[in-house]
Amino acid sequence: MSHQLDNWKQYLVPSDFQYLLNFVHNIQNHLPNQQILILYGTGNTGKTTLIKHISEIIGTQNVKPPFYNFNKTQLTSQLIHFSELHQYTHTTILNILQFLLNGHSVIIDHNSFEHLPATLLHHAKIITMTHTFSPS
Repeated sequence: MSHQLDNWKQYLVPSDFQYLLNFVHNIQNHLPNQQILILYGTGNTGKTTLIKHISEIIGTQNVKPPFYNFNKTQLTSQLIHFSELHQYTHTTILNILQFLLNGHSVIIDHNSFEHLPATLLHHAKIITMTHTFSPS
């Protein structure tokens, strides 16, 4: 069966691709994802493009920035996108974990693995993006 993300299959290891499909499926069906999804890689590896593609699939209205004021009674799962956070404060880490505990899906794109806090890594699935795309 064909999926809208099939063109990404060639750039990811099979287990990462399957996890990505499940992650998006859960969001589409208002199911919580149990882990933060971290897209890790250097520049031009498709992290931002993949997140934009996911946003189009689930509907851009379902993607929220980290500072969005969520209604605590909101039942539908949302995707919260954090991008290149170079300084994770204690409050930021707690907010990310709270989003996850409240049933929202969290995706982080980052290019510096050593700057990711261990607390987040314990609650994350990391997909390493290695294919380098040529700038248009």
